[in-house]
Amino acid sequence: MAEVEKPSKSKVSRIFTFCILVSLFLLCAITPSLKPLQHVDTALLKLLNPNNEVIIVDQLMCALSGLGKSLLFWLILLCWLYVMRGIKRLLQIALMLLLVLLLTDLLVGKLAKNLWKRPRPSTVEVGVREVTKVGSSPSFPSAHAANWFAGAKTISSFVPEGKFSLFFIASLVAYSRVYLGAHYPSDVIAGCIAGYAFASLLIYVGKLLVLKMLSGDIKCVLISL
Repeated sequence: MAEVEKPSKSKVSRIFTFCILVSLFLLCAITPSLKPLQHVDTALLKLLNPNNEVIIVDQLMCALSGLGKSLLFWLILLCWLYVMRGIKRLLQIALMLLLVLLLTDLLVGKLAKNLWKRPRPSTVEVGVREVTKVGSSPSFPSAHAANWFAGAKTISSFVPEGKFSLFFIASLVAYSRVYLGAHYPSDVIAGCIAGYAFASLLIYVGKLLVLKMLSGDIKCVLISL
């Protein structure tokens, strides 16, 4: 009788981590329904969204929030990736990054936001300073945070030595959304979790598909998942 193959420790670890991330995301999602968590969320928002105007800091946070739209940033990133990995790897990273960001934005920016429909804090909370004009879309989860963490996870999977810098920048962008009064902290945390988890899943499936295709064993992909 053939022995049943036991799941590897790495696979069990991935499943456990994924379950933890999903649990944290759902906890953020129900925060508005639980008064103690809502009070903490609002208190953190007002702490991180100062009432006093500091022009230099305000401008810096606005710049961070809009960093993804900066042509200079993308040119610097592409040059860095070229130096680190060469043109062939750069193209692979760019294609994977484009796919991950498109799907993450669809999942978070369209589906998740319209599912929860949480109002922006500046429209319901007294004393929240809206530093810059925020979007009209629902607040939960933060698409900025999701996209940046998805991007950081994707690039760092190809360039591990840049992991700290990538997630540091992503964290600054995520923080800027709370500072600007565009999101509650729980919106941003949920966005970070969603982006990281979704990118991890896509990268795992993508690498598995490539390995199976190279080995000519594409039929076993679903079983291996």
